Amino acid sequence: MLKSRWQVLLMVAAGLMWASTAWAEGKAKNVIVMISDGTGWQSWDAAAYYRDGELGRAPTDAFKVKLPVTTYALTDGGKGEQPNGAYDPSKAWDDTVIGGEDFFAGYAYLKQHATDSAAAATAMGTGVKTYNAAIGVDNDGKPVKNLCEVAIDLGKSAGVVTSVPLPHATPAGFSAHVLQRDSYTQIAQQMVRSKLTVIMGAGNPMVDQAQAAGKNPDFRYVGGQATWKLLKGGKTSWKLLESRKDFEDLATTKTPPARVFGVPMADSKIPTTHDLPDDQRTTPSLAVMTQGAINVLSQNPKGFFLMVEGGAVDWGAHANDLGMLVRESSDFYDAIDTVVKWVESHGGWDENLIIVTTDHGNGLLLGPESDKVFLQPIVGKGKGELPGARFHTGHHVNELVRLWAHGAGAEMFLKLATNQDPGVTKYHPGWGPAYGDNTDVFKVSKAAMEGDASACATECSKPAQPQPATVGQ
Repeated sequence: MLKSRWQVLLMVAAGLMWASTAWAEGKAKNVIVMISDGTGWQSWDAAAYYRDGELGRAPTDAFKVKLPVTTYALTDGGKGEQPNGAYDPSKAWDDTVIGGEDFFAGYAYLKQHATDSAAAATAMGTGVKTYNAAIGVDNDGKPVKNLCEVAIDLGKSAGVVTSVPLPHATPAGFSAHVLQRDSYTQIAQQMVRSKLTVIMGAGNPMVDQAQAAGKNPDFRYVGGQATWKLLKGGKTSWKLLESRKDFEDLATTKTPPARVFGVPMADSKIPTTHDLPDDQRTTPSLAVMTQGAINVLSQNPKGFFLMVEGGAVDWGAHANDLGMLVRESSDFYDAIDTVVKWVESHGGWDENLIIVTTDHGNGLLLGPESDKVFLQPIVGKGKGELPGARFHTGHHVNELVRLWAHGAGAEMFLKLATNQDPGVTKYHPGWGPAYGDNTDVFKVSKAAMEGDASACATECSKPAQPQPATVGQ
């Protein structure tokens, strides 16, 4: 069992005081950031109950580092507006009964000034807080270097994988630079013209369902009709993959292509393994896509950076669809399992760093009687069963979110967690009270790839500054 392997690994490692030189120095050959979009604090528990029947069996439960992080944007207004983003612990845990639709003062506070996925992805991908809707640019609209570009500058390969359209906010925040997140054609064109090695996501313009509904093919997500024609015609350096078999072959082949542009036959989101019987699915799972991406990226002897997103967890939260949320989350957990298994057989934790988190909370999912009991926990009802839960909004929330990290450089997160929030420990035993910020994902990933943990101890604690981008707007 995965859990038992992890337990043995951690017990032995603890006994040796994690003495590995590579780990101590924080140098990671490969860094993999995994983002379950829109997964609030208790949404992780809802998914764990559905997937495993109990808490404590998720792959992240064995990760060495875990801590809460803030997600707020610099401003929830537009470009150039004055910063108003913040997180106030005294307000977040306020259990004063106020009635109405919010029930408690803390709930009302958390529903205010939440980040969107674009600003959050930019913060994680570049280390720079910015305005909502911004992709890879600062508050003045100037491009800032992202982790894919950092990796490429170091001679590594880089890629992004998502279960939703490939130029959506999260993959875009790690690979593009535009003023507005809905500039899908422009984002996709930047991605195609970049030095990325792997791009995978939904948005195939030729999906049968769209044509049957009388719609014209939508080429926005692949960079426009002209770009799609070049990709289909083999006129680029990309190997285009579309069928489920293509992706499954990529995950196992010993001779992967140099570059892969993968667009499964899905126009919006890729169905989960729980949505359709296996013999009816025409698309790969997120785990298969992740394995295929790693298979391509790991050809580079200098290593790689990869961002993997479970994008439609957020959609389930927006719709207050608990079933969709836990199904999407379960597939995301499968992708984590895939990465862990690969790491264990490819250099281990001395060479690899995995970071798992979300970009923001969504839905404020709590226990079934959380209108009466402040922050009541989710109630498990067994494996494969929807847990007892209640949504309190259909929008993003400004709650602290969970972050896990394991491997070379993971402990740098703990050095950056300089804020204190006793409410975390009170309501979520085993977590806190120290907490960090989503920009720490960039700081630690960059320091780990550069192999300079000592510099991160002093420099990473400073606010991240805009950096010149290697690709234009």
